[in-house]
Amino acid sequence: MVFSSFDVLGSDDLTMLRGVLDDLCCEQKLDTKDPQTQAVARDLINWWLFGVRTPANLRQILEPITI
Repeated sequence: MVFSSFDVLGSDDLTMLRGVLDDLCCEQKLDTKDPQTQAVARDLINWWLFGVRTPANLRQILEPITI
């Protein structure tokens, strides 16, 4: 899944996305360097580019994902 967007990720956006990923990794005891976790990170960025911009909405999208 890849979305095209002219939006630019700012430092606040990256911090928020990293927080969502860190929470997921902590809850599921995942290594951030694992290829599956990196795929989830790419998905988070793609969802942000698609327009999903809040941590709650991003988490809701990721909820069905079990790594």
